[in-house]
Amino acid sequence: MGEVYRATDTQLKRDVALKLLPAVSSSEVGEVTTKHERRRTT
Repeated sequence: MGEVYRATDTQLKRDVALKLLPAVSSSEVGEVTTKHERRRTT
């Protein structure tokens, strides 16, 4: 689903996780957004 990397936040001086998700098309993003909006209204 994605890749997770460990990095250091130099301002907070602690380890953080970076999750890189695969690229999706704008139409897929719109579909997911619409599904979430429908769930909120029901």
